[in-house]
Amino acid sequence: TVVSDAYTVTLKVNDPVMGKVDGAGTYAAGSKATITATPNDGYKLTQWSDGSTSLQRTITVNRDIELTAIFEAKIYKLTLTCESDKGTVSGAGSYRYGSEVTIEARPKTGYRFEYWSDGDDTNPRSIIINGDISLEAVFLEEHTGIEAVSGQPSVVSPQKIMMGGHLYIIMPNGKIYDATGRLANDSNTSTL
Repeated sequence: TVVSDAYTVTLKVNDPVMGKVDGAGTYAAGSKATITATPNDGYKLTQWSDGSTSLQRTITVNRDIELTAIFEAKIYKLTLTCESDKGTVSGAGSYRYGSEVTIEARPKTGYRFEYWSDGDDTNPRSIIINGDISLEAVFLEEHTGIEAVSGQPSVVSPQKIMMGGHLYIIMPNGKIYDATGRLANDSNTSTL
């Protein structure tokens, strides 16, 4: 048996879009090599090809070693809500990072869809999943010609404000959302 005084550590990734690896190179026999798998935004390390799930680890180099970091897309939750007596929404669920999802708000008789809680009034609408997303569909009561003549507003728009360098959207119902569509003035949050 030939004993070498140096060995090569070769590192690969299953998809370079998902992440990168560091620590490859030539090492003296018996030395320690620190190898690192760094997932890109929206991705996670599933495991190395030898079964390890550590992002950073130290290996003893006593032979040529080839390892592959296996990354996969994270799963995020898309939450859609509305006042159920005024309409319904579809498209909510759990999706992989980067997925394109179509959401739709359907008003019940006597109501019309106005906008989503992030101020977008596209319906149906495509969303690219890049994190957990919560949106509320806002439905307003249909107005008759008599109501419009009597001075009742036929459209109520969300108000956009900047506070502390962040954009917030104040809905006519008093709810406040941040720019990602997350409820900001809920008792469970401390954004405001």
